[in-house]
Amino acid sequence: MEELERKNPNKRKTQVFIKTMNRGRIVSNEKRTLGSGSDADGLRHNAYNYLQHSFPEENYLSEFPLHHYRFPTEGPSNAIAFFFHDQSRYCGKYAHVAEKLAARGIEVVGFDLPGHGKNKDSPRGYFGTYEKVHQHAREFIKATIDKLDYGTKPKFSIGISTGALTALNMAHENQKMFNGVNVI
Repeated sequence: MEELERKNPNKRKTQVFIKTMNRGRIVSNEKRTLGSGSDADGLRHNAYNYLQHSFPEENYLSEFPLHHYRFPTEGPSNAIAFFFHDQSRYCGKYAHVAEKLAARGIEVVGFDLPGHGKNKDSPRGYFGTYEKVHQHAREFIKATIDKLDYGTKPKFSIGISTGALTALNMAHENQKMFNGVNVI
């Protein structure tokens, strides 16, 4: 924060709007002005450390070539969610989201795009074509459903940014594949 403020040649104050949501409802609406000192410090100290979470299982499908993750539920699961991450990120970064869903009975699975996360198959950040990504998604979904015996349980997809395109494409290709699609 201080570095950003030093680099601001106009010394303008920046306004940040923070919305906190719970179950789709806004529970707080906060406006902060960052200028110097305490406001910037307060925002930094409230930042969430997602790195404190991790997926308990990785690479559970021996035949799937990309690095993948699984966050099972404690007891029997009610549903499964397929998570598709965004460009320049990796699925493991979203373990804190998977943990919350698993606590509510929804198992979460996902894979790292080629060139992302723990994959070493192509240049960093390069995932190839969207068609190749969608082919990986089709294979991953089928292999996961077969291995974990999710034939009749509800299935959802969650996609963030670039992953939203994959989630929507999978739902468009087969409109009976998912019971719901969540895009961010």
